[in-house]
Parts: sequence; C-alpha cells; structure tokens
Amino acid sequence: MIGRVRMVIRSSMAEKLIARAMEEGIRFLSVSRINGREISVWISHSHENAFTKLLARFSISYRIYERKGAIAAADFFKKHFALFLFGFAAIAFLVFLSGRIWFIDISMDNDRIYQALYDAGIHTGVRKSEIDPKNLSRSLAARFSEYAYVGVSVSGVYLFIEPHSENPAPDVYIRTDVRNLIADSDGIIESVHVSAGQALVSPGDTVKKGDILILGQERASKDGDMTLVRAEGSVKARTWTEGNAVIPLSLSEKAYTGRESTVKTLVCPYFEKTLSGENPFSHSDSILRFQPVGGMFLPVKIVYDTYREYTLKPLNIPETEATAAAEALSKAKARGKCKADAEETGGWAEIELITESGESKIRAKYIAEWTREIARGG
Repeated sequence: MIGRVRMVIRSSMAEKLIARAMEEGIRFLSVSRINGREISVWISHSHENAFTKLLARFSISYRIYERKGAIAAADFFKKHFALFLFGFAAIAFLVFLSGRIWFIDISMDNDRIYQALYDAGIHTGVRKSEIDPKNLSRSLAARFSEYAYVGVSVSGVYLFIEPHSENPAPDVYIRTDVRNLIADSDGIIESVHVSAGQALVSPGDTVKKGDILILGQERASKDGDMTLVRAEGSVKARTWTEGNAVIPLSLSEKAYTGRESTVKTLVCPYFEKTLSGENPFSHSDSILRFQPVGGMFLPVKIVYDTYREYTLKPLNIPETEATAAAEALSKAKARGKCKADAEETGGWAEIELITESGESKIRAKYIAEWTREIARGG
C-alpha cells in the first residue's frame, strides 16, 4: 500500500455519506463511529482526492489527523528538508558541546556555593571529565559546616548541587510551659472540660476567634495566691462555614469549524525561533506537541502548536438545573472550609435570581454547621 489517511468527518448523516461515496467507487479501509456526530475513516491515498471533493460538494467538514505509508514519509521529508539539514548541523554541534557542563543547578545558598565552585575551577563550560562528584561533595561539606551533606551529581550537560541541613530535634513537651487555650474561630460553646487551668467560658456562651477559653492559672494556696500553668483541656463549640457560588443561565458552547493551523517553533536554552505558521483564528484551542532533538544531553526541541478554530454558540440552561448546580457548588465550598476534626450537624442554602451586566444568574449561599474542638494553645 502506497499510503493511507485517517480522516474525522462531522455529519449527522454519516451512513448515507459512506454509502454515497461507495456508489461513486470510493473504498474505505475502515470506518468507526466516534460519537453521535463524528466518524473516523481510514482511506487509501489514491481515493483521498475523490472523497474530499465529495465532502466539499455537500459542505461537510472534516479533519485529516494522520497519514501513514511511503507517501506520508515522502511528503514529510519534502516539507521539512531544510529543517533536517538544520537539525543535523545542530546535533553535530551539540554533540561536540555535550562533553561539557552548561547548566549548574543549586537548590539553596546559591551565591556562596557558586563562589566555592568558581574557586575550585568549576563553572559553565568546564569539561565533565574534570569533575569528581564524590570529591566535590566532600570539599563543599567541609567548607560549609552548617550542612550535614552536599549532594553532587552530573546528568547530561547539568551539574546538580543539593545541600542538606541537619534535621532539627523534635519538639519536647515541657510541663512548666505557660500558656492559655484560645478560640481558633467564632462559635457557641457546647461543652468545656478542664485538665489544667481555669475555664473562662461555659456552655451557651458566644465566643470570638482569639478569646481565651481556659486561662493558664491555678490557685496555689487557700489565701488565693495564683500560679501560672500550662492550660490543658477540651472546648467544643458550634461553628459555621460559608460557601458561595454563581451559575449563569446562559453559556457559550464551542462549535469546531474543522479549520486548523500549526505554528512550528525551535526552542533552545538561550533563544526561540518561529520556523513556520501563525494563528489566524479569533477563537481557538491549541494542542502542544514536542519533538526533542537530543533530550537531556542536547537541550533543543521543536514545538508544534496546533490551533483548532471554533465558534461560540449560545446555550441556555434551565433555571432548575442552574439552581441545583449553584446549591451543590456552594455546599461543596462550605464543606471544604471546615477543619478535619469537625462533625457536620446541619446546614441551609439561600438561593436568589440576580442580574449582572444584563445577564441572568443564580446565586447560592450555603451555611454549614459543625461541632468541633476550637481550643488551641496560645
């Protein structure tokens, strides 16, 4: 087979189209349905011209997604001959440079470590054979005693330096620490249990964020002398979180026209150059595809940015559906604001129809009610 082409046709009468094409002598290698309005066909290169003329005759949109076989290879080579020459020259040049370090990546303390590397004769452009990662790691760790270890590795044209500090000792509980327990949010107190200190609130009290719940003081003698302590205990309260959402009653639906345009760009570490193509569409999506020239060792790639044109069609949303969506979204946002230890005890939604900039929308506010521990050290 000289070559074959994969095409996607958008038509509500795909079966009739295929039958008409076969009546005119056009043969298909395979036909498969993508969805209710699109089909995918493989057709030989020799029948492609006749089929595209038939599609144009009935104003049916289509896209060519893939070509295979000798014809595709020949077309690709002809279109990209200059690029092949440039790529070959670039590869030859970068292979020559790949024996050196061109990028130095330091995870922290950049200025001091850069100076240390420079003093050791290591800089961009140095030969990789002149770098001993183990010896360099030991010398940097000896120079910077605040680091427990300095990782050094070479990958392609990159030199990676990763200093690691010693892990800090874990916090130790000290019984003599003095503190109060304060509220981490607004709420209405439901229960108070004190292990150390004095409770300043009772069930039913309303508190604000930052109020002292359990004071870090205890009576030291019958004369009323007080001593400072580390307040300990539990205070549970009813709290609330709020979520808001707005859903418009009309949206715009994308309708693809079948037109595409590809921009091809050469990307190097120090510059980018557009080789061909442009985006002539006012509305379009883009699909990126990368073709590396040499990967990590040769940091050069070609970027293909394919733009797909579409038009915007108005889409009206029923008010009941918009209301349900707005309420669900506001509820999810309210629940997302709660603490991990909270227990949901109820909630309610407020729905209203609003108009903004001449557009009708559904606005929802959901209040979720929780019972949770609000006492935090402070």
